[in-house]
Amino acid sequence: MVNLYKTGFLCLVVAMVQACTTMKMMPDAASAQAADGKLIVVGKFELNPPLAKVEKESGKKGFLNTYNPADYVNTVYFSATPQAAEKIDQSMMTPQWNNTLHATFDETYFKESDAQKTYINAGMTYVDAISMDKAWLPGFMSFTPPANAKAVYIGTVRYTRDDFWNITKVQVIDEYKSAKTEFEKRFGKAIRLEKALLRREK
Repeated sequence: MVNLYKTGFLCLVVAMVQACTTMKMMPDAASAQAADGKLIVVGKFELNPPLAKVEKESGKKGFLNTYNPADYVNTVYFSATPQAAEKIDQSMMTPQWNNTLHATFDETYFKESDAQKTYINAGMTYVDAISMDKAWLPGFMSFTPPANAKAVYIGTVRYTRDDFWNITKVQVIDEYKSAKTEFEKRFGKAIRLEKALLRREK
């Protein structure tokens, strides 16, 4: 049993190191003044039904109490690229993941990204923090920032799923008013939050 835990822990560490060395995350927006050629991207991801408490806290103690599975379960990683990906790389070890949009379900995110049309190709979330089993969420969406925009709201993407993690519906919901309130509370009113809702790609 001890050897099993040691092996499992080693595999987890290897997986985490691989993820850290292959995925580059969109940074959180630190201020209203994005760097040249950048802008602030605002949005949210939701699951319907949401994760139950037991799912969020699956394996809460972790291996040797060295990590908190809550840091992985209930979060999602989306490949975001300047060109549409014809096929998503599920190894997550290619340039498709050089600008990964990482967010927590049901929480508004504020990221800094390139000021250009961006394709949201597909997303991955961990179903269980011990097994590290993954579920994939469809993307095939894009947003196009208005000219000279410094911040854009791209919408709330709601994924409806069944008990087996099959996605049965994808909706882009406009919650601009509430997102704008959060944005101004965080960054003030020096810059305007423009609307650039995600659109499904054919």
